[in-house]
Amino acid sequence: MAEILMLGQCDNAAVPAAAAAELYILSDGYGNPVGTDTPLLIETPDLAPAGPGGRVLWRRTNVPFQRAAACTIRVTPIADFGVPLTATSRTFDSPAALARDDVKASSARTATYGRARIEVTSRSGAVQIFAPAIMVETIRGAGTVTVGSEAS
Repeated sequence: MAEILMLGQCDNAAVPAAAAAELYILSDGYGNPVGTDTPLLIETPDLAPAGPGGRVLWRRTNVPFQRAAACTIRVTPIADFGVPLTATSRTFDSPAALARDDVKASSARTATYGRARIEVTSRSGAVQIFAPAIMVETIRGAGTVTVGSEAS
């Protein structure tokens, strides 16, 4: 699972440890002050799992993450360049130790292209979002594409 983003906060007096070098720091100097809600919006690129001429049934978008703080994560599947489907929002309490979880947004929509909008709100601590997975069933593949010609 590839890590794509980390969101977190620290006050200006705190310096992140070397282990937190990949942490995106939001503080008084960078963004919201510590202790206030920090919003983040991520949109994946449009994907065509069956190819540009294919059709799929979009079943579910799964967004895995780990957190060291309370947060709210909202996942909205988007079909065919801008048709938002039903969003799923979950709120998580602050864990005693680093916790892994995921948010699953179910949908049943045929489409050629799809993407995910991920909205994260965290008050303190880090939230690490991993690459989302989109579950589909192929209805029709794109077919064979021939480019150029073969000499006989």
